[in-house]
Amino acid sequence: MSDSFRQLTEADTAAYYALVHAAYASARDLGIKFDAATADAAQMQRHIGTHGVYGMFRDSELVASVTLICIYLSAQLQNAIAILRGMTVNEARMRRNLDMQGGLLLSEKVMFELGKKMGKQTAHHVVYECAMQAYEQQRDFKETLRAHPQMDNSISDDELNRWLDPVNYLGSAPRKVDEVIAAAQASGLLEMRA
Repeated sequence: MSDSFRQLTEADTAAYYALVHAAYASARDLGIKFDAATADAAQMQRHIGTHGVYGMFRDSELVASVTLICIYLSAQLQNAIAILRGMTVNEARMRRNLDMQGGLLLSEKVMFELGKKMGKQTAHHVVYECAMQAYEQQRDFKETLRAHPQMDNSISDDELNRWLDPVNYLGSAPRKVDEVIAAAQASGLLEMRA
């Protein structure tokens, strides 16, 4: 038994067509509309010519195929695994990065919260003016908010501090991270060895 791997050419169209149609037979039987399942020989030939299709041949018979983009993706995923395997989280540095813009990162959160108190358009106007002033004058966003004439005393410093704390504006991110980690653990990917 001899295996070889090479890029397909126009001459391989008939074998590629037979392989793909056999692979997608169950999809067609179920009535699933999928381009590869119903492609004709001319479409297969164009696909070979434009997508860098590689085939594995066993004793000169085409038994598997993969497009170049899948090979690139595999390489990128292997690189990502290597990078992530050695990664450590520096929480203090992450917090410094979040705070580098003096609160501007949370301007959207502030606008949402102010909108509840003064209306959406007014809040947008106030936050825009304060954000631009903070950026252009390199001032703290909270200071520019406090100094704005439309900001009244009904908003306490504690409330404003909560709005400007990135920890309070995570949305569904923690849940999503937990879901991804659980899925990776269940798949065994986290135990893979290089």
